[in-house]
Amino acid sequence: MAEYANRVASVLRDMDVRVGGCVAILCLDTAEWVAAFFGTLIGHDAVLECAVVGGLDDAGLIKPKACVVASPGLEPTEETAETLVRHCMDLLSAYKQPRWIEFVEELPKTATGKIQRFRLR
Repeated sequence: MAEYANRVASVLRDMDVRVGGCVAILCLDTAEWVAAFFGTLIGHDAVLECAVVGGLDDAGLIKPKACVVASPGLEPTEETAETLVRHCMDLLSAYKQPRWIEFVEELPKTATGKIQRFRLR
């Protein structure tokens, strides 16, 4: 759970919280969404690590895209990606589900271990 708390802190730090109460509600909703998203993906045996970034759909809207490091010994395939999407569909609300799953060898990180999401976009 500590990694989720660190991610939530990162999201809150990245947001501009100078406008007051509405942003506080947005921050709480974002924290819940992030915890649910990562908890669901990390809970699957095929996932070692994951990160979420925004991706544009056909209508130009930003939707969640998961970048996943597969568990050791597992070959990332299109079938594995479909399995992960179905797993998320069973456990998450529709707006929280990743629209795309991209497998990566490793997640880019800083020296302190924070994921560099700008490199995944």
